[in-house]
Amino acid sequence: GLVQVLKSYPEDAYLWASLASLAEAQVASGGSREQISFYWQNAIARDPYNPGFHFRWSRWLWRLSQFPEALVEVQRSLEIYPASADAQFHKSLILHDLGREEEALRAWEELIKMPRESGSPEPKRPW
Repeated sequence: GLVQVLKSYPEDAYLWASLASLAEAQVASGGSREQISFYWQNAIARDPYNPGFHFRWSRWLWRLSQFPEALVEVQRSLEIYPASADAQFHKSLILHDLGREEEALRAWEELIKMPRESGSPEPKRPW
């Protein structure tokens, strides 16, 4: 399976992300939350400029009610790819869950102002 492939390609961020996604799907049937966290942290370590990895890691942290950590990750996702309506919406939910209602409202207003487009521009990269 993927774990065997990972032994051959331990630096492949997408393999780590795939393992995290599979483990998330298996949590209901006894999957390990620590294992999922380990996989997401490894995926991000290998591709820190992938906004989707930060967004998905944020969603996982949010599901665990780790709201401050989830906010950090969704903000990283938005720094890399500010046009992500999904990340902006998720940010508003996290702020609401943190009891930061005014900031949640501002995040929601930013979401409403975002342009609606069919294509996705390339995320910002430092190179």
